[in-house]
Order: sequence, then C-alpha cells, then structure tokens
Amino acid sequence: MYINKKDLCSHLDKPGLRNFFRTFGFFVIKEYYDPDGFSICQKAYKDLYELKYGRPWEDLMSDRPGQMFQPNFLDSSHILLENVITDSLIEIVKYLLGDDYIYLGSDGSCFVETSFHWHRDWFTAIPQLKINSYFNNVDYSGGRFLVIPGSHNISDFYTHCIGEGLGWPFGNTQTGGLNERGYFPFMPSPRERFSAPIEEFSFQTPHQALELGERDIVVFDQRMLHCVEEVQPVSPRMLCTALFTSSPHAICQDPFYAEYLKTASSLHDREVNAEAMKSELETLFWAERDQIGCPAYGPYIGLNHRLYPDHLACDITEVGSLFPFSTESIDSEILKHVDPNQHPTYKRELETIASSNSLYRPLNLSLNLYNTSPTGRR
Repeated sequence: MYINKKDLCSHLDKPGLRNFFRTFGFFVIKEYYDPDGFSICQKAYKDLYELKYGRPWEDLMSDRPGQMFQPNFLDSSHILLENVITDSLIEIVKYLLGDDYIYLGSDGSCFVETSFHWHRDWFTAIPQLKINSYFNNVDYSGGRFLVIPGSHNISDFYTHCIGEGLGWPFGNTQTGGLNERGYFPFMPSPRERFSAPIEEFSFQTPHQALELGERDIVVFDQRMLHCVEEVQPVSPRMLCTALFTSSPHAICQDPFYAEYLKTASSLHDREVNAEAMKSELETLFWAERDQIGCPAYGPYIGLNHRLYPDHLACDITEVGSLFPFSTESIDSEILKHVDPNQHPTYKRELETIASSNSLYRPLNLSLNLYNTSPTGRR
C-alpha cells in the first residue's frame, strides 16, 4: 500500500498495482513531491487563500477557522496546476483509468479542529480516482488517513452491509458515522484519537490507518469510506484534491469490469451501462457546481495540455441546463428511492435541503440514492 516514487515506474508496466487499487481502493506514494516542488505548492496554496479572504495566512490561522473550502482550486492557480497535474501524475491516472480519463475538477480544503466522520465523497457506478496532496508540514501527532478497504465497490454486498450502519448521504443521528439504526453495536470513530480515546475492548470499525509524511500523496477511490484522524497539537491540514474518472464507454469495454457491471445491475435492480453511468456522472458534476455556485472549471484550465481540451467533463463554456432543481423535484426524486422510515434524519434533511450549504447536498439529487444501503432503498 506504500510505494516510493522512485519505485513507481516498476509498477506502471504491470497490472498488479492497478488490480490492488480496483480491489481495495487505495495506495500511498511516499515522497511524491520533491522538496522544492512541495515548497512551491505550499506557497501557492496559501496565496490562493490570502487572495480569497484578503488577509495574511497567519491571521487566517489564528482564528482557527474550522474548514475553509475553495472549489476549482488547482485550476485557479497556474502554479498549482502545473506543479500538481504533471506528466508524472497523468501517467498514474492513465495507468489506473485508461487513456480516456476525465478530469472532474479539484478543491482546496483547510481543516483546523474539524473534519468528517466515516463518509464517502461520491458513490457512483463508475469508478472514481481522487488524489490527495497535503501541503502542510507534519509537525503534529495523528493525522493518519483512515480507510475501510473495499467499501468502494457498489456491486459487493459487503459494501451494502456496511451501508446499513451509515447515515450518509443523509445526516447522522449518532457520532462516528457508522452507528445508525442500531445495525452495528456502537463503534467509536477512530478519527477521535485524542478527543475521545477509544476503549481497548470496545467494538471498533475494521479499517486501515495510513501514515502520511510530508510530500506524500494518497491515491484512492472516493467512493470508499474514509476519514482523517485528529491531530495534536491543533494544526492546519492543507488539503488539495484532484478528481478523475474513467470514460463510461471504456468501463463497458474493459473485461475486468464485465462481472462488476453484471452484479451491480442485479444488486441495484437497474442496468448499469454506459448511458446510466454517464447520466449519473453529469448529474453529480453539475449538481455540485450549482450547489457551490461555481463554474465547471477554474480560469487557468486551458493552460494545461494534459487536461484541456480532450479530458474535461464538458466544454469550459458550457453551463448546466438541469439546475437548479426545485424543492418539489428534490422531494420527488428522493421519495423514488428512499424509505424515510429507514432514515431517521430524512425529514430534517428534506426540510433544510433547499437552503443547505452542505457540500453533500448534491448527493441527494442524484442516482447515488440507488447506491445507499439495501434497507434505505425502496
């Protein structure tokens, strides 16, 4: 699960690493950034936040802001775009997704004293690839990246059994993220390493804790359940993500996914084909941007030949035509797929969804509703 960058080339001409990623959903590349490149990205990261908030970085951090979020992060800085989306990174993307990879965008999130419990980012039929770069110095304890291996596979009943205890994409009524509906015995969140120490003999969520050093990157499928451990002393975690996916047609032509598509179609009682995957992807892509209130990509996207123009989800001048949804259409779409009696937070979520600023709101508008736990689906 840990690969040093200098050994990466030896993996990219063999299927083993790709099969590991497809099966378990993650790996870490150690010392991916060289020291100079890391420093350049770190400064560019801070510059974007200083530009947005009009304050020096030190002043922003002195307020302990919780979470600061910026969409289209890489594409809003030509320095970050060129130093993150490099030939080396694209080689990894092509190896995992194929030559017809699609760039779905990026974001920057700075976390101070906050984070999410067990969650997925998206849960689509089509595989996802998310690459996390942390541009902070590692001068704290904790901060490990926690994953539940294999929980990204929508065609696997194991994944859906885990989903029985999950509130996502609706709100949680209990802490931890996996303690809904009494499906599992109470399991404390391993994220709360310092604020709520886990008792030695309590039930614990089986998971993998990934140690991250400076200049490392996490490569994972964002459909997999994950969270990030607390840190001590309190320190900002400067996250920058890059999100990619495969061409829906390429997935349907890949022999590796033949059984996956068949079992996913059976489990979800719908045909998981190229058209369905494309529709789901477009729905989420535009719903997310409509919710955040941002364009499809940032202003510098056209400067990176590795992405533009052949590997984008849409033309950069295109505007989503299906959004915003009305409250009535949101209600109707959710009721098609979700039994409110099985989601204790459903009514509360529905009441607040129209005005919600949650980044997870778009999940409630998409075919992700097909992909929640069996109990939660009609």
